[in-house]
Amino acid sequence: MRKSRRIGTVVVAAALAAALSGSVALAQSAPAAQQGKKRTRHMWFERAKIQQALELTEKQVNELTALQETYRTHLLELRKAQRKAYTEVIEALGEAKPDAAKVAAARKALEEAALALDRAIMDHWENMRSILTEAQWKKLPEVAPRALRFGGGMALRGHGKIRVGGAGKVETKTR
Repeated sequence: MRKSRRIGTVVVAAALAAALSGSVALAQSAPAAQQGKKRTRHMWFERAKIQQALELTEKQVNELTALQETYRTHLLELRKAQRKAYTEVIEALGEAKPDAAKVAAARKALEEAALALDRAIMDHWENMRSILTEAQWKKLPEVAPRALRFGGGMALRGHGKIRVGGAGKVETKTR
């Protein structure tokens, strides 16, 4: 039983390591024409179509710009911490004789990093909500669904419902 558990752990660690190395290889195989070019990222609220649909004021756009810049910096730090914690889990599981305490500590650190990332995303949504009017917030999921990105995927991991109502009546949009 113990030997099969060790083998299973090694197989899982090897699979995760292979997945990580595969994603690095894909990123490195980008066309040479795109390498060296700096890609301009536009924030969701900078598009004229979205500004018109939501009727954003200049003040709201400026507040959203400042909020988004702070959020991106913070998000990069949190993602870096999460990747580091993930690497520590892989390393702890990949040892010849994994130490249960070391694995548990690494897993706990990964869970905390993931939770911190999720909390930062939710805090960002709350801050956006405080800038937008109730009508704008209700229209946001249909006008700019990318505004409610959840750590690289759509809100609620692309499934389920997004709450767009206030304290009283709650409307939902299914993705």
